[in-house]
Amino acid sequence: MLILGVLTIPATMASAATNGTLEVCKASTGGANNIDFQFRVTRQSDLTTETITVRGGQCSALPRAAGNYKVVEVAKSGWTVASITVDPVGRTVAGPNLAKRQVTVKVKAGLDTTVTFANQGQQGFIKVCKTSNDAATRARVDAFRFTVAGSNGIVPGGSFQLTAGTATNPGCSAQLGPFALGTRLTVTEADDASTTLASITVNPASRGSGIDLAAQSVVVTIGAGVTQATFDNEVTPTPGSGFIEVCKASIGTFPVTGNFNFTITPSSGAPINRTVAVGQCTPAIQVPSGNVTVSEAAVTGTVLDSVEVVPGSRLVSTNLVNRSVVVVVPNDPDSSNETLVRFFNRAVTGQFKVCKTLAANSAALAGRPFTFNVTGQNPVTVFAGQAGETTCSDTITRPVGTAVTVTENPVDNVAITGVAVTPASNDRGSSGGTANFVVGSGVTQVTFTNQALGTIEVCKRAADRSTAAVAGFQFSVNGGPAFTVRPGECSSPIRVPAGTATVFEVQQTNFVIQGITAVGPDGQSRLLTGSTANPAIVSVPFGGVSNETVVEFTNRVQTTTFKICKQVLDSDLVGDTITFSWSVSGDGSGTASVTAPAVGGTACTGIIGTFPVVNPDGQAPQVTVVEGTTATPASVVTAITVDPADRLVLSRPDLRAVVFNLGLGQTVATFVDDAVDATGSVV
Repeated sequence: MLILGVLTIPATMASAATNGTLEVCKASTGGANNIDFQFRVTRQSDLTTETITVRGGQCSALPRAAGNYKVVEVAKSGWTVASITVDPVGRTVAGPNLAKRQVTVKVKAGLDTTVTFANQGQQGFIKVCKTSNDAATRARVDAFRFTVAGSNGIVPGGSFQLTAGTATNPGCSAQLGPFALGTRLTVTEADDASTTLASITVNPASRGSGIDLAAQSVVVTIGAGVTQATFDNEVTPTPGSGFIEVCKASIGTFPVTGNFNFTITPSSGAPINRTVAVGQCTPAIQVPSGNVTVSEAAVTGTVLDSVEVVPGSRLVSTNLVNRSVVVVVPNDPDSSNETLVRFFNRAVTGQFKVCKTLAANSAALAGRPFTFNVTGQNPVTVFAGQAGETTCSDTITRPVGTAVTVTENPVDNVAITGVAVTPASNDRGSSGGTANFVVGSGVTQVTFTNQALGTIEVCKRAADRSTAAVAGFQFSVNGGPAFTVRPGECSSPIRVPAGTATVFEVQQTNFVIQGITAVGPDGQSRLLTGSTANPAIVSVPFGGVSNETVVEFTNRVQTTTFKICKQVLDSDLVGDTITFSWSVSGDGSGTASVTAPAVGGTACTGIIGTFPVVNPDGQAPQVTVVEGTTATPASVVTAITVDPADRLVLSRPDLRAVVFNLGLGQTVATFVDDAVDATGSVV
């Protein structure tokens, strides 16, 4: 049986024969009662992990397969692990390690293993103080009575009396505590017949909440060290009334405009709300006499700079951070004796600057001026630094929230490649050569990135009539869209980033690149790759057409050849000399001879000609071959074949003729002959 604080938990046996039970418990000691803590339970055999939550003073029973398990308490702010115990202790495998908040234990089949973590919370104290601006109140013999209560009622020492002191030397209680961090305590002052509770402050202020002057109480959340709650009581004023007037004014370089909301809180009665435009005042407002607090609601983009009170002697206190002032309104039915309060607000300002960055290829732009048009500002000029560096204008001041547009004036042969606003949260849709942003607090930086451009022109030269007849060749520059250039013509000038450019010609069937040149206006070569390397890499310096790089690709048509072969089926034909007549459409004619080979063999002419694979009309050249006759013995052509076979146009063995097309590579026409007798019959 395991006892945790006031909670008793009986040990139980696991129901499954192969499983045991792992119980993870959180002790209620150290202020942990009813507080949730998280644990990670990891099975060591396969490192599967489960996260569970256990409340202080309770346990979580986990059926588990037999094996070793690591139990780790997740760190919780304000808490440290004071102890880790294992029951039975012999099931401890590794640890406990208090610093790492972990222990490894063994779970046995059919048995319970219990791991108990005890924590200690960090602690703090509370002190209650009493002040008054009234000397008679501070001199009173009878004291002010207080109680400090937690969730279980008044805390030890939490009922006491205090004598009022001054703001610099208050009357304070002894420190109460210690209490666990995060403990919420309610401090209440008993009613006092002769004074009124004027204010309650908590130091640090973030630990105070629920300030209720009517109930004379405040809720204090305990933090590290001492938290102080100060109650200020003042003499209850004699009933009467006077007049107050509230005005709104602007101060500073940038005028503040619009309406501002004020709350006028007299010493008694309901608060009064008024809206006042800049440059205007309320009428005289009748309020109960005594101290009156005037508070201004916050307006984005403005800050309270100062408060003027007329007459000045009626100023009690000013808090610019809280945008409030306390003044005295005398008991006087004459509105001419009013108390006038004038709030001066100024615009919250920020700065921005315009910057210039050059891309890595843009050294030619270093030192050049770039001019920008800025909303509500004369043009701004920024001189570019070295490539990769950023240079900026002086800062320009504007009210926070002001919308600003900056545009860069165009420069010949210079591209704007990016506009960035930092911080990005101030950007309002910048794009192209325009930055749109709002001024924020601090400095907003607008950076324009530029790239130097060069000019390139692509030309096509034809080395032969077939190439010259092509409708056009396709190119791309730097991987861009394809464009067409006809032989004997050039593209229009193309803007590219200065430095180097890649020009690629899309290969066209039947044509090859014979040569590539790239030159500048002085005729000096700007080609950086081989004379036929495709793509070609060329140098493109900064500048326009007067300094352009002209890249010329010269193409030629691919060429081909053919030959004529002979086979015989009769030995009487072996050794005969056979003469063939050939002609190529539009490209010449001739004869070729071959000696007939042995039966089963093949004899061929030499390679005939060098012909374009396409004619200027775009068609493949056509070859006609006619075999001459032999007198003795006589012969007939029994078959004619062409290789590749798809180039055959017409085969006429009876006419001893064949017609075929040329193509890439060689074409072979083979004639097969057999001997005939005087009657023309095959022998």
